[in-house]
Amino acid sequence: MERRRGERGFSLIEVLLAGAIAAIATAVLVTLAHHMAQATRTLDLRLQGSSAARTLLDRLESDSQTAWAVWVPVLDVAGDDNRDGHEVDFFAQDASHRRYAWAYRFDAAAREVTRYAYAAGIAPLSGVTYRPIDAFSATTSLASAIGNPASAIYDPLFASARVGAYAYDYGTAFGAIGGNAITRVRVVTAGIDLATLLASATAPSHFTVVVTYTPPPSPLGTPTPTPLPLATFGP
Repeated sequence: MERRRGERGFSLIEVLLAGAIAAIATAVLVTLAHHMAQATRTLDLRLQGSSAARTLLDRLESDSQTAWAVWVPVLDVAGDDNRDGHEVDFFAQDASHRRYAWAYRFDAAAREVTRYAYAAGIAPLSGVTYRPIDAFSATTSLASAIGNPASAIYDPLFASARVGAYAYDYGTAFGAIGGNAITRVRVVTAGIDLATLLASATAPSHFTVVVTYTPPPSPLGTPTPTPLPLATFGP
């Protein structure tokens, strides 16, 4: 069959060129889709981490308001060394004078913080878990350190404050220490770095703030009243 006049097929070069353009366009679209999926996943993880971290800190602050003691134990609930502060503990007593404690322990491998309830002679019982958490640390400082610029709990507002440090050992089997020590908890996740300061509900809070005025204010004086003129009444 004869080819009609004016018609021709695609040359090999044209076919190869079209294939190359299609391959490049496909690669670009795949790359864009991959980046969009990665960005969506990163944002989702960030939102999850932010929610977990803020919920955890809210719970810690709420627990400290009812606890008799907030402290960083020497050993965690699993019996491991807690010098890195991966666990913070709370202590209280119920209406029947039964003493109990609970802890928040960070597992770096699992990227989670788990709440444990325990008491003397009773094995720790795990509860709610917060994840994903990348880092968690707790450090306890004397209340007097709040005015020390080198302290982790330093607050410029109390730079001239005179705060006495008080500690009370409740004599529990799990080493609960009360008083007015302040525990700083730091939580890091998905690029978010948050911290809070915790003190027990029974912490003595009396302190004196010394304020220095520069220059000192002039004393207030009461002006001497001017006597009124005498009035003369007559006919």
